[in-house]
Amino acid sequence: MPRFTPRVPDPRAPELKHPQKPKVVVIGAGVAGLTVAYELLRTGRFDIEVIEKRPTPGGKARTLWDAKGFHEHSMRALLGSYVCLHQILGEVKTKDGPLLQRLRPAIMTLRYGPNRHEFTPAYTAWYWRFQYLRDQWNLLRFFLRSGLRARDLFVVVLKVFRLLTMKSWQVTSEISRLSFEDYVSDERRSDGIEKVVYPLAEIFVAAKAYASAGVVGRSLLEWFVNPFIVGAYTRRGFSEFDGPTSEAFIDPWVAWLQERGVRFRFDTTTTKLDIQAAQVAGITVRHGNKPEEVLVGDAYVLAVQHNIADALLPDDVTRFIPDLADFTRLGEEWAHSIQFVVDAADPEVLAIGQGFVGVIDSPWSIAYRIYSAKTMRPGVWAKGPLPPEKAIFTATMSNCRRPGIVHGLPFLRCTMEQIIDEVIAQTGLKSCLRPEHASLGLDLELVKGGDFDRKDEKYQGYAAAAVGQHDLVFRCDTQMYIRLPGNLDIEPENATGLYNFFLAGEYTKTRYMIPTMEKSCESGKRCSHAVLAAFGLPRDKTRVPNFELPLAFVRTEFFRILFRISRFLFMALALAALVWILIRR
Repeated sequence: MPRFTPRVPDPRAPELKHPQKPKVVVIGAGVAGLTVAYELLRTGRFDIEVIEKRPTPGGKARTLWDAKGFHEHSMRALLGSYVCLHQILGEVKTKDGPLLQRLRPAIMTLRYGPNRHEFTPAYTAWYWRFQYLRDQWNLLRFFLRSGLRARDLFVVVLKVFRLLTMKSWQVTSEISRLSFEDYVSDERRSDGIEKVVYPLAEIFVAAKAYASAGVVGRSLLEWFVNPFIVGAYTRRGFSEFDGPTSEAFIDPWVAWLQERGVRFRFDTTTTKLDIQAAQVAGITVRHGNKPEEVLVGDAYVLAVQHNIADALLPDDVTRFIPDLADFTRLGEEWAHSIQFVVDAADPEVLAIGQGFVGVIDSPWSIAYRIYSAKTMRPGVWAKGPLPPEKAIFTATMSNCRRPGIVHGLPFLRCTMEQIIDEVIAQTGLKSCLRPEHASLGLDLELVKGGDFDRKDEKYQGYAAAAVGQHDLVFRCDTQMYIRLPGNLDIEPENATGLYNFFLAGEYTKTRYMIPTMEKSCESGKRCSHAVLAAFGLPRDKTRVPNFELPLAFVRTEFFRILFRISRFLFMALALAALVWILIRR
């Protein structure tokens, strides 16, 4: 049995009454798991061990390398509203300074046919309000030139900005139960919304039209009002790392944790949780081809994706964690990348420049960018396999179910050759992208159907999709979490009915609504607080920083009452004016 014993905190005791530091086993070395380890390490009260089934840390945020360069799971842009993530970046220091210094403004460009719109990467100048107004005016013009009717644009903007006047519980109870498509649609809607607005959400927040309106609408709202959000980092605008995510962020973070005593076991698969007397008594793990062994700790944190957690947890665990019975209702979706090795001096490559380009009129909602020696911190490119005269073109496909323009098939029904044809056609970059220099993201495998068995232990939690009439299957364990209408109520808490078992990940309840690295980071912080509470230790509330949308006064009860009174008076005056006109006649 585990040594864990929950107790009431004793304010007179400065530290735990344990003969040794309690051991916390964290399963998963993604952003959520690393955050749990980081926050518990800061207290100095715990012995921490992290278990990761992959050979490298980072989860979906990790960078994968091969002979053709590096691969990112998806577009890696940070909003100024990412307060939890920015807090850690500012605290973890290397010999070159805090990791926050490795962020730089990210140039964002939208493209629809010949129309283009480029955003100001950061609002740091004294005239930043003028820059913001200019950006929004040009954005509205871009939408209109791209085929969105003025009426539809007005409706979308009105409904998105309506969220500014609503409190969180109102968004959850009123808006989040609708899909974004249902929320912004009406009988007079044109197809411009489907062609322009939906792809915009998919490209930048990996959300779909069928996702929760509260999440997609909030994402677009934060995007529109980002420099006015009340927070420490909001006027940074969009940011990106000055190198691959693992090299710039994940690896230095892990090294920092290891230097301070956190132990990591990579390439180690958790195969079983042993549950006894409403507690986790231990976990069974296997390192590579070695025999299984049992790890025993005082507390256990499961910090993996919800589909992996669903496959790992035993069927009877819902007796102790009722929320987990709804795992199948937590939405998931495919979103993956493809890379091309290109010539850095190619005119088309030079024309792309530095930054992200979102192709609004691509059926697969493609966003792409160029990585080269010039776009990275000095010395980073030299660590890879490519010479400085080469560059990496990476494209993220956020809609894998809409038919393409060449073969008329969605991404998940295409062969590798067909995917390459579609990406070249949908981006319009036919001279610099060569099929022989292309490769899929390494977290997505295209294999023969006979080589994939869902019952195989190593494929627990994997998603699969058959490719058309071919004996091929896509397999992947890095699915995107999509918040469907109504599933905000079924997201589990960090603490569970098993006294020494906790959850962390983007699928748990957090204040930040958008499934991103920020949501995972906040979940890890909240999970560490749940562990501290279970051991009777004080929690530092400043470790979960917050931000506030602008115009907070419009969300107060006083303003709501004042608005209702004003509306009543306006209607009364209008009625009085109408009666007066009728009498005068």
